[in-house]
Amino acid sequence: MGANLIFGFFRALLALSGLAAILIGAAIITAGPAVKAGLVDYTKVFQFFGAATAPLLAVTLVSLLGGVFAVINGPRRIGAFSLIAAVIGAAGAYGPISMKSAVDKYPFIHDITTDFAEPPQIVAGAGEKRDNPAEYVGDEPAFNGDGKTVAEAQQEAYASLAPLEVASDLETTAQLVRKAIAAMDMAIIGDGPIAAQSPVAQMPVSDPQTEPALAEPLAEGASEEEPALEEGGGEDIPSQEGAPAASDMVAAALPAWRIEAVATSSWFGFKDDFVVRLQSTEEGGTVINVRSKSRVGLSDLGVNAARIEEFFALIKAS
Repeated sequence: MGANLIFGFFRALLALSGLAAILIGAAIITAGPAVKAGLVDYTKVFQFFGAATAPLLAVTLVSLLGGVFAVINGPRRIGAFSLIAAVIGAAGAYGPISMKSAVDKYPFIHDITTDFAEPPQIVAGAGEKRDNPAEYVGDEPAFNGDGKTVAEAQQEAYASLAPLEVASDLETTAQLVRKAIAAMDMAIIGDGPIAAQSPVAQMPVSDPQTEPALAEPLAEGASEEEPALEEGGGEDIPSQEGAPAASDMVAAALPAWRIEAVATSSWFGFKDDFVVRLQSTEEGGTVINVRSKSRVGLSDLGVNAARIEEFFALIKAS
């Protein structure tokens, strides 16, 4: 009588824990596609992850241990069911656990650049649906950053990230960039020249009515009040206080190119902007600056920095 009672309790325990592991694990696994399809908000999903992970680990462990015991000693059917449930539970728990590990490891930032002074601008993706602004906010305090700014938090966590200079010319480098972006399964959404910033655009104009129209598009970093000239535009103007140095004028006239892409995560479908700015050098080479920014979320879990590192590795191997 007592043995039968214990046996019945054992079977019920394995059945309930296995069912719980399957239901919770499946809910976590399918949460990503649900967010990707727009059926649920990702913030609600993350709250669910926080509440469900510990119970899922508990029932998964019970299913695993009880399943192994049942397969060896019987009943084998309930043992097989429990082991299958344990696999589903473990698969479901992997995502939240790995995300929590990344949250603890990386700073709470989501905008990574190789140029802090003039980060590559997000233009083509600026108007897309996003929680995080397209503008660079490196001077703002990082979330949970102990007083550090976003830029300082990046420099501390990813000190090795820096511009990459290659010997190939602008056109050849642009082709290499497009191939690397395609290899990383990103989609190009913008591809074109950046108008050179002329000294004329940086100096006051005495009579706007008599000045010729300035060429579009705007230079990177220029505003509507500071229009940019096309390459070669402008005329020699006597130097004055506040005017660019001669070396800056030469650098500004060198051709530049911007390629924008969007990266989409496989599980949740989160979209990140990826901007590559190419600047010709006087020696005929090209300087590559990159910016990768998440459109949603406070922490990118280290993804943006890893993406830039992978991109540079592909360029160096080309």
